[in-house]
Amino acid sequence: MKFQILLIALLSCSQILIAQNDYDWETNREIYQVSDSSHNEILLSTYEQYDYVFEGQQLVMYHTLHYIVKVNNDDAVSANNRIYIPMGNTIEVLEVKARTFNPEGKIQLLDQNEIKEIKDDEADEGYRIFAIEGATVGGEIEYLYKRKMYVDYFGLQYMQFKSPLINASFKITSPENLLFAFKSYNGLPEIQQDTTVTSHNVYSLKVKNISPLKEEAFSIYNEHRKKIAFKINYNTISGRVKLFTWDKVGKSIYERIYTLEKKEEKTAEKILKNVDYKGEDKLLRAAAIEGYVKKNFFFEKNANNATQNFEFILKNKFTNSLGLTRLLANLYTFDGFSPEIVLTSDRSKFKLDTEFESYGYLSDYLIYLPSIEKYVAPYSPEERLFLTPPQFTANAALFTKSLELMGEKYPVTEVGYIEAESSDDNFDNMDVKVSFKEHLDENQITLNRSFKGYQASYIKSIYPLIQDENKKDLKKNLVKFMSQDAEIDQMEFANTTFNYENWQDPLILNSTFSSKAFIEKAGPSLLFKVGELIGPQSELYQEDERLLPVTNEYNRSYLRKIEVDLPEGYVIQNLKDLDINKEVKNKEGEIVFLFKSTHTLNENTLKITIDEYYNQIYYPKDKFEDFRSVINAAADFNKIVLVLKKS
Repeated sequence: MKFQILLIALLSCSQILIAQNDYDWETNREIYQVSDSSHNEILLSTYEQYDYVFEGQQLVMYHTLHYIVKVNNDDAVSANNRIYIPMGNTIEVLEVKARTFNPEGKIQLLDQNEIKEIKDDEADEGYRIFAIEGATVGGEIEYLYKRKMYVDYFGLQYMQFKSPLINASFKITSPENLLFAFKSYNGLPEIQQDTTVTSHNVYSLKVKNISPLKEEAFSIYNEHRKKIAFKINYNTISGRVKLFTWDKVGKSIYERIYTLEKKEEKTAEKILKNVDYKGEDKLLRAAAIEGYVKKNFFFEKNANNATQNFEFILKNKFTNSLGLTRLLANLYTFDGFSPEIVLTSDRSKFKLDTEFESYGYLSDYLIYLPSIEKYVAPYSPEERLFLTPPQFTANAALFTKSLELMGEKYPVTEVGYIEAESSDDNFDNMDVKVSFKEHLDENQITLNRSFKGYQASYIKSIYPLIQDENKKDLKKNLVKFMSQDAEIDQMEFANTTFNYENWQDPLILNSTFSSKAFIEKAGPSLLFKVGELIGPQSELYQEDERLLPVTNEYNRSYLRKIEVDLPEGYVIQNLKDLDINKEVKNKEGEIVFLFKSTHTLNENTLKITIDEYYNQIYYPKDKFEDFRSVINAAADFNKIVLVLKKS
């Protein structure tokens, strides 16, 4: 969701025109002298410029991008021989040109007739794609394009990539009455204003030799890249008052959600009457309202604002994100819940920075019900009242509530924080019983797998909607994660009726199967791959220095109980291998990450208990080895092979 805000004061200001950007590439340049071939590609130069210009009464934006890359192998050539031009917000593509340099510096210029637009069925419809021919390994690819665009009041510019960047330039120009604010992240220098120019504003940043940043497991790449956020901060014609503040966005959204037509009020009351739970339990009542809406009305990403009217929703059964938020927020209000509207960001893309008041961060809505301390994700069918979407947790947010003064209601917006769900609320537990068949070359296995949390919620949301064959495949995958050769005798969910009353209950899959995958014979001995009974595990055996702190997607836990009936006359030679204990404590002494496996052996019955959990989202880079030891403990257990010898 992107806020489209009409700023009358902004559009009625002084008609100072800036000459259209005449930036161009150097006509007769030489090839860059860069000998580094240790990377697939090297970004030799990136130049990006935004010019804000009044044309009549309309403020528009001209965007220029100039890109030069050295390609050191065939993969780099393939990755860079197309130009992707985003068409979102674009009025017109004004210019596209490209050229290639071979390693000796010979230039092949591609004119407009040689740059062919590609119709790519797999490409996002929001892009135009052009092919570049003639690129060679060891040479350079260069392209430049310009667009005329509808104005963006907020922006985010990345200036660090997975490849080294030699020269980076970023520039914004605007009429003198439109003043910008900027904030740099992760060590990028602050942007500077050119005070020698008095006819308009010029802001620019030039940086050299930015080191590459690679993606790492258990981290969020974009959060740690060097980047700069920007926004139009003031229109001096209307005074030195900030155009964008958290209070203003809270008031704006509050009015859009709670301003109803009379017919909409009656429609909301009609919908409430259809909610089947009439009891006094507030939690169940709230869940029933959410369940009714998500069962009967559907989210359509590209639906327009006309679909937000309640009568339209009731008749057509779909609306957009704001439409579903309006509907649920008003239903909860009419039912006495006093909901708060929550605006936040997807932290996998950009964590909300509460100190830089940019609406560009605010990508999603939640509804908070303070009386039961639960969040509702209005347009997420899988996440229900008992589970907040993980990308919005462990993140700051804006909470807008209604305050009544002298009979009038007013919005009040405060910065808050959305806590992550506990690992107790998001688990994948297993109860496994194993026996050996007569010839000791095959196991009979009973697997009862119990889910609660994100995976369970996803399955519950799609299961009623898919075909029987797809249901069968889904269950197979949940069993065969342990062994691809499993011959399944039986697999059934304990319950397949999912509603607001049991949505928070664990999802249980009971199965029995046989498999030869866990046994190997070594002369008179048996090799029993007991570790593989917990399924494949993540590994963190990286040799390079860790660059990024740990960020978990969500807190989670795994409790596995394994019972093995050993064959008569066999003795385990390496029982001690089963005992592993790796833990990490926080400053308060609480265990936040744990892998602990223990065993007991009573005659021919081996019992193994494995307790594993991750109950902290963020963990510092300088303590990464502690976190890695827990992750790798699970991977180490997965490799355990018990040696059984004839007694």
